[in-house]
Parts: sequence; C-alpha cells; structure tokens
Amino acid sequence: MAVKVGNSWVSEAAMEYAKEKVNASSNGSLDELSEQYPEQMKAEKKTIYQSEDGSVVLELSQETQTAQANTTTETHGGAVAFNEGKRARQLAAAKTPKNVQTVMSILQTDLADCQAGLESGMCDENEVNKVKAMIAKAQQRLSEVSASGEEDNAADKNAFAMSTLM
Repeated sequence: MAVKVGNSWVSEAAMEYAKEKVNASSNGSLDELSEQYPEQMKAEKKTIYQSEDGSVVLELSQETQTAQANTTTETHGGAVAFNEGKRARQLAAAKTPKNVQTVMSILQTDLADCQAGLESGMCDENEVNKVKAMIAKAQQRLSEVSASGEEDNAADKNAFAMSTLM
C-alpha cells in the first residue's frame, strides 16, 4: 500500500525506511531508497528529514517543483443544440400513436439535455423553446394520428425507421 508524503506517494516500506533514517538522527535521501526499491520510487531527487516539530518532511528538488508549477490543465467546451430538422422528419414519418410516442420520448430527452445545457451555460433559452414548440407539435400530431385510426403497415414502419436513422 502507498502512503502520501507531501505531493508524492511512496510505499509503506520506503516510508518506514525513511522514518528509521530520521530516528537514527541522520538525513536520509530517497536516492538510497530508489536503489533498494526501484519500482516503488521515482527517479526524482527528493530528501526526507525531520523538522523541528518532529514531523517527517519530504523536500522535492527544484526541477520537480518547477515541473509541477508548470503543469497545465486542459478544459473542453461545447454546446448543446437541438436538431429541429431531424425531429420534424421523425414526427412527419410517424403514422401511428406508438411512433409519435417514440418521438415524444426522444423530445423529452432533448428537453432535459437542453435544460441541463442552459444551466451549465452551454446553450441558450432559444434551444429550450425550440424543443418545447416541437413537443407541442408532437402532441398535436398524436391527436391527429389517434383520430385517424390508421393501422401499422410495412411502408409506414420503414419510413419511420429511416427517419430515426437519418
């Protein structure tokens, strides 16, 4: 198991060795530990010593401190957008209530995504309004196909399947 010392992790065996060196009232170098435990220790220059208050201190070399200070962090941005054209094609291809319900469930997911994007600053209120308008159209389409009473046929199933893929 590893033990955190300062900003680094060392094995328990290395930590025990270092404490023994400190207790023997001599400054131990991790270079010696690197030779004894090559897999557990990095090749960085470090020194362990006992401070005035009795705690064990790990001192990193100047190169290591500079390398840690120069570390950069990458951030990735993005945007949430609603594909209105795709959902309109799917809705137009939906000929049965079941198909319209499928599109409505997809629209509900799109609405949740846009609202989460709005909260995180990745989209604006306009995208949310587009989804809400499309949900209203889907509800209207549901009442139309429910009233027509059309049955499933192979051509309608294929048209709807193609619209979901596009």
